Formats: sequence, structure tokens, C-alpha cells
Amino acid sequence: MPINDYFDNSKNSPVILFQFDLLKLNIQWVNIGSGIWEVNFDNIYSFVDSSLLDGFTVQIYGDIASVLVDSVYYSEVISVYEVSLDDELFYYDSSNKTLYIHIVNNDDPILHIIKLGVAFGYSYDTIKPIDSFDKYDGRIVNVSNFNRSRDPLFFGKLSYPSGSVILTNSDGFFDTFAEDNYLYGNQGRILLGYPELSIIEYVTIYTGIIDKVSISEETAVFSLKDKRAFLTKEYQCNCVNINALEVIKQLLSTNYGYNFTDAYFDTTLWNEAQALAPNITLNYTNAEQVIRIIETICASIFGFFDITSDGLFTFRFIDINQIGKYIVYKRDIVNTIKVEYDPSQVVSSVSIGYNKNWTNNTYTYYENTTRESAVFGKYKVYLNKTFDTVLIDLADAEDLSETILDYVDSIHGIISVQLPMKYYDTNIGDIVNIEANRINTIMIGTKRAEVIGIDLNFNSYLITLKLRLYQTIVSSYRILTDSDYRVTTDNDYRMIEE
Repeated sequence: MPINDYFDNSKNSPVILFQFDLLKLNIQWVNIGSGIWEVNFDNIYSFVDSSLLDGFTVQIYGDIASVLVDSVYYSEVISVYEVSLDDELFYYDSSNKTLYIHIVNNDDPILHIIKLGVAFGYSYDTIKPIDSFDKYDGRIVNVSNFNRSRDPLFFGKLSYPSGSVILTNSDGFFDTFAEDNYLYGNQGRILLGYPELSIIEYVTIYTGIIDKVSISEETAVFSLKDKRAFLTKEYQCNCVNINALEVIKQLLSTNYGYNFTDAYFDTTLWNEAQALAPNITLNYTNAEQVIRIIETICASIFGFFDITSDGLFTFRFIDINQIGKYIVYKRDIVNTIKVEYDPSQVVSSVSIGYNKNWTNNTYTYYENTTRESAVFGKYKVYLNKTFDTVLIDLADAEDLSETILDYVDSIHGIISVQLPMKYYDTNIGDIVNIEANRINTIMIGTKRAEVIGIDLNFNSYLITLKLRLYQTIVSSYRILTDSDYRVTTDNDYRMIEE
């Protein structure tokens, strides 16, 4: 049963799991098809003559969260059949302790170094989730807040959510853990579920990279960082008239081996964004950090390079006119409503630098002043902002100027709301609809809003969303339900009665 069915109905508190991978070498494989290989950790192969299994042994492995072949992580699928469809895939059948992989070029495993990411995990209270091979010991003392944000004006600058998990070590269990295992650079994740759910129905709330570990007599602290924070390799990037997102893909593949597969990318969202992205030119004469190059690209196309909750690269464009993803109901808001208005973020005109001369570090500029009078009339301010980009064409510079002015030519209220963890499936850049009202009366109505900040509190099971408010959708007060809303032809949410 989906986890969403439990948030409002389960009598139990949510279960928080801290899980991380330890890579273990595996050389025991049995072929079951062209390029498809199987390992059973109980060493049970009913279809193979035992004389052909010399040297095979039972292996005490737990749940398998990842598979690394040489330096490439394989993508996980949900059946043996799907494994057969393409290479660089794996499927783990936890109920039978059997792992299936499809090796690149249909190779024999002997040609590769294959490591299995064995999942180790802990919880606040000891639990063995349904269908899990492992028990999760109750060692969590505290999970810090994990937050991410995006500056509403300087949209090219990226933030990297990080945090830590504190585990008890009073019995000395972790005393030599960091010395005995290769922890650094492996994935760590926070999962959310309920006692009634199978482990496969738990949802991943955050995925990061183990950055450092601190062991004391009382605690073991595992620090996690966003994968983007590690993209610091310097690279001399040169390309001419290439799709902006194609350039980012090449940067990640060339420098880190992050090939464009489901193991590293949310390929569906990425392809959708790439279809909308303009072409750019880069000609770095000096090496620059990969992440800084990506930030330059983001600032040039009014989009942002992000990480999904399960650790996949994705890209989103800011579209304040898109349909709201869901309704944030007043009944779910824990804190009181407070809206802040900051006129310093209003911009009356923009200058877009494009067609960069990389030798002289100069730009051709397009200045858009079409809204100066209107902005001054409302806010009594003239403020021009310059955006130097790696765009090539005047038309793209003109489009970018209009997009930016649409975003910054008015004051928009900022509101932070604390919500139950059932709103976990929220991303920076999502558009939602929020009931920004008092308990029994109207305040400012139901507004369309952009998510510009997310703070996850795993101790109180609350998520705080920082929202940038836009137009009013509903201006009257009454208790609303999902059925009150419909989508109209102008891609807006309206009350049915209106």
C-alpha cells in the first residue's frame, strides 16, 4: 500500500531509517542468459549441477542498494525481465536473496571488478521492516535538519543541503568502524516509512555522500553532503553552439563518469528540460571547477541544476505559470501565517550580456527597459541588473530578459509554513497552491506559490516550506477539498463555483 495512505490514517508514528552503502567485492556469479548473471547469497542454484559450483559459498550479505561495476554504477530495475532489456542494469530480489545484473557488452563478470553496495542501517527504535533482510538497530540519537534553498534573484547560485546523523556508540560498536570499512564517498540516505509497510514501500527523503565520520566514546557522527558539492574538478571546457544541458551532461560524463543513465540522472525530467534549453558557447582558456561552469550555465538560462531525493541529477526551469502541484491546506499548517515583503528584490530593467568575446572577456549587451515606467509608478524605484551569460543569439537574450522581468518586476510575499512530512515529495522550483488564511476567516486567500526553500526535520517529522507568493486563486474563505479545484484552459486553478 502506498505510503501516502498512511500519513493521515496510521496510528503509528513514522519510521526514520538511516541507511548507507558499504561496497563488498563479489566474484560468485552464475550465467542465466546472454550477459545476465545471478548470485544467490544462500548459494542455492537448483538449475546448476553442484559440481559446477566449486568454490561457491554462502555469503552473509544484507539488502543490496547499489551495484558498482568497475567505476560505473548500474541502474536498478524492478524485475528480472527488465534486466534482460538492456545492459548496466540490476535487480535485487530481497525475498529470495538473489541479485541479477546485465553486464555491459554482455561481458563475463571475470572481465570486471564488481562490488555490491550492501545497505547498513539504523533507526531510532530497533525495527526489522517487512521484507527486509536486515534489522535496523535503534542507535539513532539525532538526525540534523537537512535544508535546501534557492535565492529568488541570484538564481544561478546553487545550494548544497548537508547534515549529519548521530548514532550511539556507548557500547563501542563503532570504535574502529571507520578504519575497518571504506566509508567515504559512499551514498547515505534517509528513508521514511511505517511499521505496516514493506521496506520496498519506504520512500527516500534525502540522499547524500558520506563526507566525514567522527567517533567518540559516546557517539558516531556521520556527516552527509550533497553530491553536487563534490564537483570541484577543474576542467578547461570548450564548446560551440551546443545545447546547454547537453554541455552539462558532457561535463559530468567526461570528468566523473556520470553517464546519462537512470543510475545517475532523472532522465525523463532532464530530457524534458533539454528540449527547452537554448544553445551556448564556452571557451575557457583556464581550467575552472565543473560546478562553477554549471552555475554559469544555470545563470544564463534561468534554470537550476538539482538533485532528486534519491540522489539523481536533474534540471528544472523556473515557470511561475505552471499548474500547482498540490494544495497546502490550512488544516495542515502548524505555525502561524506571517508574510514578509521585501521591495529590495524588485528590478525595473535588465541588461543581458550575450555573444561573449572570450579573448577580451567582453559582451554584446541587450537592455530591456520596457517596464521601467510601470515599475517606478508602483514602487518609486529604478534598478537595473546586469546578467552576463554564455548565450549566443540576440533572440535568446531577449527571451531571457522577458523571463527575468516577469519574475522580478513586482514585490512578492515570502512565507514559511511548517507541515506534516506527508508533503515530502516537494522540490525546489515546484509551484503549489497554499491556503494562507486564519483558522476561521480569510487572510490573504489561496495563493499560487513557488517553493524556494525546504527544511526537513526528522525529529519532529515536520517539513518547512519557504514559498514565494504569486496571484490569488481563491479570495473567499471556506474549508476546501481537492474536488473544489479544477484546471481551466488558461492553466490556472479556480474554484469550481467561480
